[in-house]
Amino acid sequence: MEGLRRTTYQLILPMAVVLPVWISFGRAVFGSGGWLMVIFTVTLAPALCVLLIVCRFLIPVGLDAAGRKTIGEVEAILLAVLYLQVFLFGFFVVDGGDTLDSVGSVATEIFGKGFEEASSVLSGVTFVAAVALAVTILVYLAVQRAKLRRTRQPGSGFWRPSQVSDPVGPSTPGRQKPPR
Repeated sequence: MEGLRRTTYQLILPMAVVLPVWISFGRAVFGSGGWLMVIFTVTLAPALCVLLIVCRFLIPVGLDAAGRKTIGEVEAILLAVLYLQVFLFGFFVVDGGDTLDSVGSVATEIFGKGFEEASSVLSGVTFVAAVALAVTILVYLAVQRAKLRRTRQPGSGFWRPSQVSDPVGPSTPGRQKPPR
């Protein structure tokens, strides 16, 4: 789980670029391109980029036992699932265009035109799930940020997971707790 926490934190800013590019242009590599590519470029891609950048600044960053930056388990899982949802949306979204060749999705390019209706349904489901998850993440991070502000000592810099989850109280600065 520690690897997921660290990796998810390190991928926030790269994903703020990669996922919007995937939704806007990456699908064209697989032959799925039409008017949605243009629409996503000016609407969904910038919104997704801003969302991930805002998440990056709202997430409380801590240090693991080795002193590397990390985030909490809940934040890591929520972001990893959001990355997956957005990727799947880009995979399943059926694009429309001027010609029959430009109508389809990455999924229909791989599985055939008979998969178009299923791909359309799955793109709707993944879009709704991704939007709901994005709202959940923003609310969760805002609440966590407010809790952290109430518990963090001024000038303490990074929080350590033991400071937030320790039932006894915050650990003394400079003192390492033994592993459980």
